[in-house]
Amino acid sequence: MDVDPSFLYLIFTLSHNNTFKECLADEPMYSYWKRFQRDSTHCYNRWFRYWLNLAENTDKVVYFFRFEDVLTNPREVLTELFQFILGLESLEGTVMEQRIEECLKMGVKKNQAYKPRQGGANKNLKNFRQE
Repeated sequence: MDVDPSFLYLIFTLSHNNTFKECLADEPMYSYWKRFQRDSTHCYNRWFRYWLNLAENTDKVVYFFRFEDVLTNPREVLTELFQFILGLESLEGTVMEQRIEECLKMGVKKNQAYKPRQGGANKNLKNFRQE
């Protein structure tokens, strides 16, 4: 639920940390937001179908992970990701292990590798209307 508002803000502010003062669930933004959401959902559907098809129907190895998992358990998720990318069973003693630790130390919260736009996974649930 955080990806879509974040993507909208990125496109229109050209920034990873700016937002609009207007709530997306209120006019005048809501009409535009609803259209953007519909159009982007179509694109996401095609994107994810491509990767699922590649993983299920070819011999190519695809690694899936969730952004929310990076937020909640960055050390483990990033370690597993880079083990996959580098083809290693362990990162112990590698430069990549050091880099992950350096990134975690820079986080706003303990063990946070990325600072979300406004403070956390699923924060934007309140911006969605039930229809």
